[in-house]
Amino acid sequence: MQLAQANFIKRLQYTLEETQCQPNWLEVEQTESWIMNNPEENISVLNKLKELGVYLSLDDFGTAYSSLSQIGRLPLDVLKIDKSFIDNCVKKNQDHMIVRTIIQLGHNLNMKVIAEGVEDEEQRDLLIAEGCDEYQGYLFSKPVAAEQFVETLNKKKE
Repeated sequence: MQLAQANFIKRLQYTLEETQCQPNWLEVEQTESWIMNNPEENISVLNKLKELGVYLSLDDFGTAYSSLSQIGRLPLDVLKIDKSFIDNCVKKNQDHMIVRTIIQLGHNLNMKVIAEGVEDEEQRDLLIAEGCDEYQGYLFSKPVAAEQFVETLNKKKE
């Protein structure tokens, strides 16, 4: 389903009711560039999703040309730091300071902050020291097919 479709919210609400899925079990992730493409309309869609109780996350934060005033208007639960900032956060002080600032901004706006593209322990350790909430990347796992993911979960249960 596309968020821009006129009946998206109604279809989602119907699906949640039919499946008896709690809205907060669903996380809708959008990129900063999607929001900035048509801010008024897209923020309205996000507000409607939030009213339903859906968890909202902003992917690739810092890669588009949004202003900080826009971030404050977004009904977000999660801010995801783009991999481009994580790549050099250990080697370049400027990238480290940007990562620190994004983490602080997210927390000050009551958002969970997730770092994408974590590839080594130095990056992870820096993110832990800066208070990042969660991490994703090859350090933890390469992308896997759904079947392999379920198989891995089942093995961990044993």
